[in-house]
Amino acid sequence: MALLMMVLVSLFALKYRYPRDKISNFRELLSALKEGFLPILTPVIILLGIYTGIFTPTESAAIVVVYSAFLGVVVYRELNLKKLAQVFRESATDVAGLCILVACATLFGTVLVKAKIPQMLISFVSSTIDSKIIFLLVMNLILLVVGMFMETVSAITILVPIILPVALSFGISPVHLGVIIVLNLMIGVISPPFGVVLFAVNKVGNIPLGRLVKALAPWYVVLLVALFLVTYIPWLTTWLPSLMQLGV
Repeated sequence: MALLMMVLVSLFALKYRYPRDKISNFRELLSALKEGFLPILTPVIILLGIYTGIFTPTESAAIVVVYSAFLGVVVYRELNLKKLAQVFRESATDVAGLCILVACATLFGTVLVKAKIPQMLISFVSSTIDSKIIFLLVMNLILLVVGMFMETVSAITILVPIILPVALSFGISPVHLGVIIVLNLMIGVISPPFGVVLFAVNKVGNIPLGRLVKALAPWYVVLLVALFLVTYIPWLTTWLPSLMQLGV
């Protein structure tokens, strides 16, 4: 996925003739690394904290906020109390709108669950399809649509127990299946009409929704190509876990 995005970025850069920076020498790279060392620790703190069990992925967000505030106020001193109060105020305003959006998405997901629509779709697929290729195609379509309308955690909680036995009957690795599900739902949350992350970007970036969707159109193509490759070339997903002897 990263490689495909790099290709698209390169094409944009050539088409619009974006300026190029000169290649940095070793001294400049070392200086940049020194200046950015503490901010670079942010993903390290997140991953180490999660994988060691010190905190959950949700709690990691709060930890990173505190760490970032510490860097801004104490280390780099770019934030004083007045600016910090402004950051809190603007963040609260943005988060309030997103909370309403997430609440509505959760409510809509609950309605879908009560109506048993995802379960009926999967049951229909499992009872009428006997081809692995067709099953993967239909499963992708269902997951993309579900991701556009349902909150991700709820979708995973509801669908995985239903999909997993069917996928196993077709000989699909659980690791491969997990990556397919997550990638589908990730694309869904940035897709119209009700992608939660799409509206979050629209709110935080103050970008008109129509303009945002139009700008994202080439990236949807790239993501769908990546999804196709991941779906039909299992080796891309399973080679690393197989090296780690995870029974893939």
